[in-house]
Amino acid sequence: MTLFQKSQTSCVEPKGKERYLELSMLVCLVLFVLFKRSYRDIADIALGFLVLGTLYHAIKARHRLKTDAYPRLFLISLIPPTAAWLNSIIFIPELALPWPSPFSLYTFFIFWFLAYWIQGKEQRIALVLLAYCCGALILFITAPPELLKELRLAAQGSRVSFGLRNAQHTSLVAAFGILAAVFLFFSNAQLSPKAELTKKMASLFFLFIFIAVTLVSQSRQTWLPLIACLGLAPFLLKATGALTIRMAPMIGLYALLAIAGAFTANVDIVQHRANAESATLSKITHFNMEEIPNNTSIGIRIHSWIEAGHWIAKRPVFGNGEDIREDVIASAESLPDWVRAEFKHLHSSHVETLLSYGIVGATFIYFVMLFPVINLAKEQRNGKNAKWVMFAIFALTIWLTVNTFESFFYMWDGIYVFSIFFGIIYSFSLKAISSPDVDRLSS
Repeated sequence: MTLFQKSQTSCVEPKGKERYLELSMLVCLVLFVLFKRSYRDIADIALGFLVLGTLYHAIKARHRLKTDAYPRLFLISLIPPTAAWLNSIIFIPELALPWPSPFSLYTFFIFWFLAYWIQGKEQRIALVLLAYCCGALILFITAPPELLKELRLAAQGSRVSFGLRNAQHTSLVAAFGILAAVFLFFSNAQLSPKAELTKKMASLFFLFIFIAVTLVSQSRQTWLPLIACLGLAPFLLKATGALTIRMAPMIGLYALLAIAGAFTANVDIVQHRANAESATLSKITHFNMEEIPNNTSIGIRIHSWIEAGHWIAKRPVFGNGEDIREDVIASAESLPDWVRAEFKHLHSSHVETLLSYGIVGATFIYFVMLFPVINLAKEQRNGKNAKWVMFAIFALTIWLTVNTFESFFYMWDGIYVFSIFFGIIYSFSLKAISSPDVDRLSS
């Protein structure tokens, strides 16, 4: 089979030790999702066992390694950073790192280890989504040194981060929390009526919490893709076959969304953030680039990207090497001194990817990210897995949009959400060994 063909493995019920291995791996997976951003030692130990257990199981099932793309893509991932380092040694030796970092892209493959055990089974997906919602809530409660103070500031309309690196990181976790809560609500976990009702009530509780956090974190980079997802929802319901809907009800859904959007736009917090840099946005839309201020949130980003663009243009194919972003900022004459001293990244994963790894590296990284979504969409037939195709499109929309304005590709908060949500997406492509007993335990 070729690199791009879907994995196909036989279904053999695991017995004895294999069944306990599978259950152990599910426990490690859940611990990773629950605690990676709050109690990291627990999560890192769980991830270590998850990786070792997966490799042990996958090596035994060699047919998986022969047909799945990602083990080979991991080997290919050594090339872009090595080529970028060689490029920097040749053209900018004074800024090049002393040694290459061939494994610098390894974090983009953590999702594969989650997908291996999720296996596209809704009970397991529901379990992972629940673990993410609980983990995000634990993070928001435990991260801030004074939670009550954060809540008071939020109630007064101040922008808060709940103890995370900054509000952009808070909004990232919350935005994917909204996605998790919605699809946890609609997941078919095959529960008893009482347990199903409990799951739905918990989903609504989490949805309320994450919407509130998204609002008080006041991050426009997450508001934009969430609005886009709402706008896409009626169309995707019809296009994927998830819901048989006629044109008139569809128009009605869009009308309701427009009314809800108008109501939300009048909320003070939203109006304040939307109008905060209206003058800067006006200059951008009129292409008055020289008049864009270099000391505002949007202005700093624009000037940083322009500076990075000069470096990209000089070495577009293989890039300038890892960690070059700090040199770009430090040497940017268009930025004020305090920005050059304090800022360490360019606030855009897309710009940083082209800057560090060039077109070759960017092509590879985007293939790694897009392939799970494309593969799932191609498998969509007559409404089968329709809601998970929507899930994939929404996750991709949020992920690519927020990374336009922040460097989450190369930060652990970003890798964390990417691993979980794209692990769920790619799990449908891994037709793994089934284990009904473990499914019942995991539900």
